[in-house]
Amino acid sequence: MKYLILSLVGLLASGCAAIVVASTAVVLTEEFQDNATTVTVEQDAEMVWASAKSSLAHMTDSMIHTDEDLKTAITEIEGAEVSVAVKNWNTGETRIRVMAKKYVVYDRDLASRVCDLIAKELHHEQKN
Repeated sequence: MKYLILSLVGLLASGCAAIVVASTAVVLTEEFQDNATTVTVEQDAEMVWASAKSSLAHMTDSMIHTDEDLKTAITEIEGAEVSVAVKNWNTGETRIRVMAKKYVVYDRDLASRVCDLIAKELHHEQKN
């Protein structure tokens, strides 16, 4: 009986952990959407993703952590953690979202500058 109760407690605890992890992912996604600067470009998502990574490499000497499947990148620029996400938006359009956070405070100015530079370099690449 004692082992049965311990097993049930273990199952409940692992189930709660899964719920906490899932809830955290949802909160981070909402946080990102609420505090990100966004630009939409008329380019293929793969091309935009490659250009965004190149632009980030020009802006920082820090390591860029990427998730190729989700097309997200995180790095440090000017002492802030900068997150970039690229995704298909509409047919022929791609959305770029940038969020910057320094000391738990959102830096919309830095996010806007990073977003603008990515779009500017993408536009420059398109002309060449």
